[in-house]
Amino acid sequence: MTGNYGTVLSRRVRLLHLVSHPIFYFAPIYRSLASHSDVDLLVLFLSDMHVGRKEMHPGFGRPVRWDAPVLDGYAYRVLRRFDAANPGLPGSRLIWNVFRTMMSETYDVLWVHGYTLMESLVAILAARLRNIPVLLREEATLLNRRSHIRRAIKRATLAPLLGQIYGLCIGSNNQQFYRHYGISEQRLFWAPYTVDNESFQLEAADLSARKSILKTSFGIDPRVPVVLFCARFVPQKDPFTLLRAFAMVRRETLCSLLFVGDGPLRSALELMVSSDGIPDVHFAGFLNRSEISQAYAVADIFVLPSATEPWGLVVNEAMNFSLPIIVSDRVGSAADLVTPGVNGYVFPVGNVSVLARQLHNLVENSVARSALGAASKTIIDGWNIDSTTTGIVQAVKTVTHNSMQGDRKRRRMSAKWSI
Repeated sequence: MTGNYGTVLSRRVRLLHLVSHPIFYFAPIYRSLASHSDVDLLVLFLSDMHVGRKEMHPGFGRPVRWDAPVLDGYAYRVLRRFDAANPGLPGSRLIWNVFRTMMSETYDVLWVHGYTLMESLVAILAARLRNIPVLLREEATLLNRRSHIRRAIKRATLAPLLGQIYGLCIGSNNQQFYRHYGISEQRLFWAPYTVDNESFQLEAADLSARKSILKTSFGIDPRVPVVLFCARFVPQKDPFTLLRAFAMVRRETLCSLLFVGDGPLRSALELMVSSDGIPDVHFAGFLNRSEISQAYAVADIFVLPSATEPWGLVVNEAMNFSLPIIVSDRVGSAADLVTPGVNGYVFPVGNVSVLARQLHNLVENSVARSALGAASKTIIDGWNIDSTTTGIVQAVKTVTHNSMQGDRKRRRMSAKWSI
């Protein structure tokens, strides 16, 4: 996905980014783009949900207020102030506001995150009516099996939309999704899913000397290896597969399992631990951004057993703490971040026995854990915010150049037919 980046533009490209709400994972990317000499970024939020207030989070099953700064360091506007008493979208009013903004705002490129919201589709339509190029950054993959009929219907509906826009690929599985639904190679750009490696690695270095103390603070024996799960307790994350595999390993050797997160499955998980007498399982609850690094710092192995996971940014985070990674084959990041036998393992989704065998190998072998963890750190060093920013800037410059070329061609054709 090299693309033709064209000539250097004479001014900064005005990039308008539409996204549902502030997401703390994206804020470092916005700040990096805002400081770039070639781009003039304006982020347009449909809502200011999760900003500066505690709100019920359906995935965690409890009120959440993120403590990471999400609105600093870049220009933004909010189309609708979130009302906790009436959290539903206001329908046609917001849609009309999006359309009116897209038709009146001055911008050279529209960048949309996701295509499933009606507001996103309306924004894409408005930009195309103005012959403004559209970049789509979307998490979807082809990992979840669908019937041939459903795939055919989706292809028939998506292909006309995606064939007219450009794709920002977060990873290899996402790249295959775009290709499958009709975006040509010339319209694809690499903009990988990344986290703020620098911040996480600074925290990892600071916490490493306190590992034993931190284990004790979580109620864990400092002498035993720790397996970490960090996600919402929902069926898509499949925490029960990990708990069953851990129970098998724990019967053979000493180790601990640390569950970080919350959600509707927590009570059932705790009941299974109690009823089956599974020792050394600890529930830390929800940990905010300022606390989560402590969980990574106490861990020796990280596992994400998800049944459905377009990417899994927690994998990126864990790799910054030099942890070996075990993921299911439905985790989107596996294709890019997990090389079996090099920095971890990939197991067939839901396969308890295979996961237990992989866990056992790492729990029993501290040398292997160290080697695989070091490889994780090396791999993730190449997946950083700068690489994402570079990909987006290259895409913006290319599509702007292509749009200018298209405008010149249309003007020549118009002049030819007017003679």
